[in-house]
Amino acid sequence: MNFKLKRERMKYKNQPIPNDLRKMVDEQLGLKKRKSRMPLIASSIVAAAVLMFMVAINTNTAMAKTMADLPVIGHVFKALTFNITDENMEASITTPKVTKMESKKLESELNKQYEADSKALYKGFEKRMNEQSAKGHYSVHADYKVLQDNKDLLVIERSILETEASGYQRYKYDVVDPKAKKLIKLPMLFKDQNYVSVISKEIKKQMLQEMKATKNKKMYFVLGANLPDEKIGTHFKKIAPKQQFYINKKNQLVISFNEYEVAPGYMGAVKFTIPTKVIKKELVSNKYVK
Repeated sequence: MNFKLKRERMKYKNQPIPNDLRKMVDEQLGLKKRKSRMPLIASSIVAAAVLMFMVAINTNTAMAKTMADLPVIGHVFKALTFNITDENMEASITTPKVTKMESKKLESELNKQYEADSKALYKGFEKRMNEQSAKGHYSVHADYKVLQDNKDLLVIERSILETEASGYQRYKYDVVDPKAKKLIKLPMLFKDQNYVSVISKEIKKQMLQEMKATKNKKMYFVLGANLPDEKIGTHFKKIAPKQQFYINKKNQLVISFNEYEVAPGYMGAVKFTIPTKVIKKELVSNKYVK
């Protein structure tokens, strides 16, 4: 961490929280007042965690200046992170913010979606803390990575991991063409719907190859994998027309599945890189996938 940030962080740690600051944060986030109040301890924990960052910026001029001096590199930066920890409850929700885009309309749409998703996670976590009957450990972690940020493509990966008795991991991707000022969806890359069957066939092939190569240490719900009878009806058939995807730095198409979608939980969320030669005839052009 930057030395100046460390020093200023120590300064604001014990500062009192202004009484009206929670109201201000709620208004900024668009959170409506709740009819019922959380238990005092849980409410205090959430309030303190939510307000920590805001207090630093609003009550500490030196730290606000320090953060203002930090350079924003590329189109994306970390807007806000909620870190909340209770005895059996934990949340870390990071919201990305897109900036410096030529299309302010697209920039606004992306940021509104990111804020809405973070708000939904935060409110879900707050509800869990408010449930007197809730027992056991529960955590939610949301973060993001910028996979590409250049003149041709901006690719943002958002990850969400919820853990209770077991974990549930999922990813969301945004693939943006900064020049064309548009968000790219999977169907836009192809001439017609035939890409669904072509990509699905390739993924099934890769699944079986991986299982064979690892002697079934890797496992997928696919026909030919000697699945238990109860899994036969849930085997992977085909991708969704708007399946989660991204384009990697080698300009290859990568298809993503959430945890449990096509594999057992221990496999987590899984991804498959599709060789361009397999889908070459289906592509509208090689502008994005090469």
